[in-house]
Formats: sequence, structure tokens, C-alpha cells
Amino acid sequence: MRRAVAFAGALFFAGGALAQGTPAPSEDVKLPSEKNPGEEVIQRRPGQSEPLQFFPPPVDPRQVPAPAAAQPRETLPVPDRWRIMQGLGYRHPWYDPYNQNVLKGDLPISAGSDWFFNLSAVSDTLLEARRLPTPVPPQASTRAESVDPFGRGKQSTFAETLIVSLSLIKGDTTFRPPDLELRLTPAFNFNRSTAQEDR
Repeated sequence: MRRAVAFAGALFFAGGALAQGTPAPSEDVKLPSEKNPGEEVIQRRPGQSEPLQFFPPPVDPRQVPAPAAAQPRETLPVPDRWRIMQGLGYRHPWYDPYNQNVLKGDLPISAGSDWFFNLSAVSDTLLEARRLPTPVPPQASTRAESVDPFGRGKQSTFAETLIVSLSLIKGDTTFRPPDLELRLTPAFNFNRSTAQEDR
């Protein structure tokens, strides 16, 4: 019985909601009609017939200074596009590898040119020191009258290789390959090995 009453109540409320249909638009807001989509939407406050209007605040001339008629143009002397930071006052020593440097090809050799210079160096160093049981050589020892089976076993090796790369590049390499590149890569080597026994 209770289920039947609840079902009847639900049908009653659903029928009332369907009977209401779409609510009529408010009189305060005039919506554009479907026939005239470009019609202006006029907004009104509830209970007033006058539409809402926006009045901008008055301009205070003290807030923004008036533009000067003949103000001099502020410019910075920039010899080329690579030296813009120098035109702003940023200066770095010539040996600084972490900022713009002529030696690593960040800046042209001279202002207004498209010649760049790149210097790089690679140092390969080997230092080896050891002490091994070395027998006395049978022919002749470095020490006279040495009759021990083992002599002095200190040995050392030092080898240094320095590779220097010099590049002279012409062209705007930011957007295209270089027009001309001259490269010289010499290598210098020094080595020395010593042992206390000739063996």
C-alpha cells in the first residue's frame, strides 16, 4: 500500500513539472530573438525600466604624464648583434670561458665583421710511479759491486700530450654552415721514463 502511494505521488510531481514547460524569460533582461540573432541585449536592474549604463571614471592628468613633443630618442651604440650585452654595460675579461669570449668564437674578431676565431686545447697527462721487485741485471748494474738478487725497484713514467686546435671561421654560423674554415691542429708530446735498475 505504501509503495502504491509513493508511486502515485511521484507521478503527480512529475506531471506537474512537465506541465510547467519552459519558463518565460524575465522582463528585466531582453534576450535576442531567434529571428534577429544580431539584436542587442539590453540589461536592466529588477524593478527599473532604465537599462544599465557604464560611465568611465574621469581621467586624472596627474596619474600619467603627458607625452613630450620633442623627446630625444634613447639608443645604445651596438656595433653588431653579438655585442648587444656589451652595449648594455656587461663587460667580461678576455680570458673568461663562461661568458662571451672572442677566443672561443662567441664574438667576431672585430666589430662589424663575420670572421670568428676559436681556440681549444686538450691536455693528456700520464704519470705512473711504481716499485716492483726487479732483479739485478746480469750484465752490469747501476750500482757497482751489487750482488743482491733484487735491486732497487722504483720506476716512473711521465707522458704529456698537448693538442691545440686553432680555427678561423668566416660566415654567419648561427643559421647556416660556415663559408670558409681554416683549421690548424698541432700536437706536442713529452715523455720521460726512469728506473733505478737497468733491467
